[in-house]
Amino acid sequence: MLRQLRLHALPVMLALVVPFGVRSAVLSVCPLKGATDEPNRRTQLLAESPMQNWALNLHDGAQQPGETACASLQLPVDASAVQWSTLLASDDPLLTAHTLTLQGTARGAAFDVSEVFTSGDEPPEPADSSSAPSTGPVPAWQAFGREERARVQSDGRLVCAAGQAPAGFFARLPPASSPGGQPVLQVVARGRGQFQIGMSDPDRLARESPLALGTLSANKDWRVHELTPLAPQAEWTAVSIACPNVEAELEVRSLALHAGRQQRAAWMWSPALWQSSPDQIWTWVTAHRLNTVMITVPVQQERVANADVLQRFLIEATRRNVAVWAVAGDPRDVLPSSHVALRARLAAYRDYNQTAAASARLAGVQLDIEPYLLPGYRLNPRAWRDAYLGTVQAAREELGAAIPLDMVVPVWWGTDRHWGPGWLDALVSSGVSLTVMNYRTNEAALIKGAAPFLDWGTRYRRPVTMALELGPIPDETRRAFARGQGQGELWALALGQHTALILFNRPVEGLKGSAWQYRNSRNFSGTHVTFERKPAQLQQSVEHLLPTWAAWEGFRGIAIHGLDVTPK
Repeated sequence: MLRQLRLHALPVMLALVVPFGVRSAVLSVCPLKGATDEPNRRTQLLAESPMQNWALNLHDGAQQPGETACASLQLPVDASAVQWSTLLASDDPLLTAHTLTLQGTARGAAFDVSEVFTSGDEPPEPADSSSAPSTGPVPAWQAFGREERARVQSDGRLVCAAGQAPAGFFARLPPASSPGGQPVLQVVARGRGQFQIGMSDPDRLARESPLALGTLSANKDWRVHELTPLAPQAEWTAVSIACPNVEAELEVRSLALHAGRQQRAAWMWSPALWQSSPDQIWTWVTAHRLNTVMITVPVQQERVANADVLQRFLIEATRRNVAVWAVAGDPRDVLPSSHVALRARLAAYRDYNQTAAASARLAGVQLDIEPYLLPGYRLNPRAWRDAYLGTVQAAREELGAAIPLDMVVPVWWGTDRHWGPGWLDALVSSGVSLTVMNYRTNEAALIKGAAPFLDWGTRYRRPVTMALELGPIPDETRRAFARGQGQGELWALALGQHTALILFNRPVEGLKGSAWQYRNSRNFSGTHVTFERKPAQLQQSVEHLLPTWAAWEGFRGIAIHGLDVTPK
C-alpha cells in the first residue's frame, strides 16, 4: 500500500466510557518483555524493537495499583475526550515540526489515524511525465554501407536515406551485457520505419554474418522491443541495425541483453483459486498477458498442503510458459519468536521443489514482510531494519541457493533516512530480487519512486520489479495542525523516556508540552494510489512507463496487485 497508509500504522483509537463523575484521565506507559498479544480496548501495545514492547494505557481516575514501573500522565479531561494517542521517540523529527498532518478515517466523532507526517514529508503531486532522461546503456554506433545513406546524427539519431545498397549501424556490447539463462535483446526506441536487427558473437563478427533476430517497427512513441531467440551459450558481443530501402530514422534510448522477457506478474492470494478455480487464473493470465503469478501455498505439518493439486497446477503453468512463485509473509516475521515458523514454511517449499519434477516446481519464493505495520515501529526504525535484514538472511539460508528469493518492499524505503541506500546495499549479499510496492497513479511520481531501486538493481545486477495497485483503496481524510501558543487539539507530552502524541476532540490548554492547533481538513482520494476500475488507464500508464524503466538494466518487469479482487 501507499506510504501514507502504511509508514506509521498506529490506528488504535482510545475512546472509553467514562464513569459518572470522573473528569480526569490517566495516560500511562508500562514496559512489557518479549512478544505480546493483541491489545484490548483500553490498551495499545507498541513494539519499540523485537525485544521491547510497551503498553500504552488510558483510563479514568488515579494511577492504578501495580503500575509502579509505569510512567504516568494526568490529563485535564476525561478519557472520552481523547480521540487517539501514540508514543514517539523523544528525538522524533515530528516533535520539532511547525505543522503536522494526521491522515486517517473519520467515523462520526471518531478519527482513526493511520499516518502522521510533517508538511515537508508530503510531496506535491508532480506533473505527469511520460519521458525521462536516458539511464540505460546506449552503444556507440558506427554507420556502415555504401552510398553513405546511413548516418549517425550528433544527437544520436540513426538516419537512413532511401537506397538499395545494404547499409545500417553497428555497435559493440560491453561484456557485462551478456546475461545467464535464455538471453533476450531489449531495445527501447522510437522513430519511423522498419529495421532488421542482428546479433553477432566473435565468429559471426569475423565473418560479418550477424544472426537475424527480426524486425523492429518504430513509431513516434517510445516502445520496448524484445527480440529472440538467442542461444544462451553464445558470447554475444555486437548488435547491428539494417536500414530499410526507404527513408527511416531511429532513436535508441537503451539497448541491453536480459535473461528472459520482461516480467508481467500478478498476485493471486486465495489458495482456493489454484486449488478449485484455476481456469479463472488462466483467464487473467490471457487477458493481462501475464507470464508470472504469485500464489499462497499453505503448509501443514511442515509439508506443502495439497501437493498433488499444486503439482497439477504447476505443470499446467509450465505448459503455458507461466512462472509460479509462492508468496508468504507477516509483519511479525521479523520477530525472533516467529523465525521458527517462517523457517518451517520455507523448508516445506524447499523440500517440495527437491522432490518435484522440473515442470512442477515453484519458480521461487516471495516474502512480503512489512515491519512498519507493527504498532510502535516509529519508536525505533533502525532496530526493525536490522531485524528485517536478519530475517532475510535467515530465509536465504533456509531456502538454499537453488530457489530464488524475492522481497516485497514499500517504495518509501528507497529514500527513507533509516533504510535507503545503506539498507539496499546490505541486501546484496543475500542475493535477493526486489518487488517494489510503487502504489501511486501519477507517472512522474512512479518514475521518481522507482529510481533508487532500479539504480541499485543495475549496479548490482539484481532484478527489480515495479508493482502497481489495481485493488480498492478507500479515501481518507487529512487534518492539518499548526503550532499553537499553549493551546490546541494535538499535544506532545513527555511520558517517561518517550513522548506521547495525543489528539483531543476539542482544544486543550495549559499542558506542559507542545501544542498544534487544528487548521483544516481535506480529502485524500484513493485514486492517488490505485487504478481501481480504470484498467485502460493502468495499461496506458504501463505502456508509458516501460520504455523509461527498461532503460535500467536492473528492471525485470511489472506486477499488478489487486487483480484478484477487481470486479470480473
